[in-house]
Formats: sequence, structure tokens, C-alpha cells
Amino acid sequence: MSTPRFTYGLLPSPPSNNDSTAEVLLGAAGAPPPEESLELLAYVSTHNQGGTSTCVWQAIAQAVWVYLSARGKQASWLSVMFGYWNTLKLQGHGMSDDGCVPRVALQVLTDAGFCSEAAWPFDESKVLAQPPPDAYTAAYDQRVITKFHRLFSQGEQLKLDIKTAINQKRPVIYGSPVDQAYESYTHGIIQVRKSPFLGSHMRCLVGYTKDFAIESNSWGDWGMSGLGHLSWDVITWPMCHDFWI
Repeated sequence: MSTPRFTYGLLPSPPSNNDSTAEVLLGAAGAPPPEESLELLAYVSTHNQGGTSTCVWQAIAQAVWVYLSARGKQASWLSVMFGYWNTLKLQGHGMSDDGCVPRVALQVLTDAGFCSEAAWPFDESKVLAQPPPDAYTAAYDQRVITKFHRLFSQGEQLKLDIKTAINQKRPVIYGSPVDQAYESYTHGIIQVRKSPFLGSHMRCLVGYTKDFAIESNSWGDWGMSGLGHLSWDVITWPMCHDFWI
């Protein structure tokens, strides 16, 4: 098996009947979204999770940043370290840098809020250090994301829902296992992965064309300056999961 060049950190959300579906959020069927939507790309900020397993919070941070920036709201890159530590604590799996569950991370986002990167900076050596008291105060004052919704649709309906969400200036986070070809990606359109898989990873969808979806990754300059073009067959692949708005 190949040795991963990057780190991951996605633990799939277990099934739950309590997840809020995105149907009401996206609205009743109306005019179909345009075949191309690239306007959210202007708000993407490239980051690197380094040797940590913080991909879930990196994707959430990107989604929050784009969501607020696209609406002309005052935005600051949220502290991935703050969200990750509190998610590990809430999960109850022990305080080890093994990744986190998106549903739990989103609960932390809505319940605790988020502090800025400046309040608790990203530092790989402190990934398991508890944030300082001031970070909690700052986070509580920024509980601006109050809800999150899960996409349960599949196939063509999933494609339509993602396009609709992006046209509403709502980025979509999602996860899947990835292979060596994905790690080595530099350009072109990513196709369905093949085993052996190197890890399970979460990213943020920020645009699309009729031929592919556009994701922002958290591996620095991976791909095309941190972006990847995904075949729609990848998005509708049964092993993709945890689509959240």
C-alpha cells in the first residue's frame, strides 16, 4: 500500500433521524440553476492542515468564510484549532489527533460559536492543547451560524441540490476516501477513485460547471492552487458522504 503524502481526519457521521434535511433550506423546485456557477471562487482562501487530522474543521472554516464573505459580512478565518479541540472533547473518543465527526463539529460550531484564527492560531505542535479562556469568550460572541443541514439526496437530485446551494451562496462540505491519484492531482478532472484508499478526507464545494464540481482542499497548493475539479460521477459515487450545508 502506498504511503500517504498528506493527512486526513474524516470520521463519518453515523446515521441519525435527527439530522435537519436541506429540502426546506433549498426551497421548492423552481427555475433550474445555471449550468455554470463560479462566483464563490473569488472568496476562497487557501490553507494547509499540515500534519494534523483537521480536515473537517478546515472544510468548515472555508465554508463559513465563503458564506459570510459572499454576503458582504465582516468575516475572519475561524480558529480551526478551537473547533477541533472542542469537537474531540465532545466526541468522547479521547484526546488524540485522529480526526472528527462532521455532525459533532457542526454542533460545536452552532453551540459554541467560533473565535478568529488570531485568538487561537493554527499551530501543529498545539493541536491537542486546550484553547485559552479568552478564545471561548470570543467564540460565544460569534455564534452567527445557527443551523446546519444535511443533503440526503442521490444521483441527479444530489447534483441539482449542490448547484442550488452554491447559487444561494451556500458552500457544501463533503467527504470521501481518496487514493494515490487524488493525492498526486495537479490539473484536469478528477475521476472516481480506486482502492487502495489512503484515508478519508473532507473538502468544501465552492463552484461548478456542467462537467465538474469545484472543491477547495486543505493541503496548501495541492491541485490548482488548492482547488480541484471533480467529475460529477465522483460527487454521485456511493462512497461520497457527509454532504452538509
